[in-house]
Amino acid sequence: MTIYRNQKSGRLIVQPMTRHPTGASGEFGEPTQLTEEEVEARLPPVVLENLEKYHRQTYVPELAPKHSGKQYATFTRGHDMVSVTRLETGVVEVNASERVRGGYRGLNSEMIVLQPQDVPTQLVAAIRQAFRLCS
Repeated sequence: MTIYRNQKSGRLIVQPMTRHPTGASGEFGEPTQLTEEEVEARLPPVVLENLEKYHRQTYVPELAPKHSGKQYATFTRGHDMVSVTRLETGVVEVNASERVRGGYRGLNSEMIVLQPQDVPTQLVAAIRQAFRLCS
């Protein structure tokens, strides 16, 4: 799943993802928006719910976000991006991204790895740390 942070307001957009028919992951469904004040209480359950849905959802093109190239370029200039992935082992990877040529590229060398037992207590801190790495 992908989490975007508006650079001016700090508002988070939690964008669910699912497996695209091509085999890649694709953004899918309605995002959840959170203000900075809501992050501590609402971010963990929203992230965990969307990670659970990843393998259960069926990709439907009509439910995928649609942006023109210009809209996407404008969006990326104003938002930082962090991806969150849960492996089959239950390990959660939080990965900061940098903006590159109108899109994003993961900073894999800076990936934050949480063991399953640490996810409930350290997820928000890991996501905040990843956003600091984006800057």
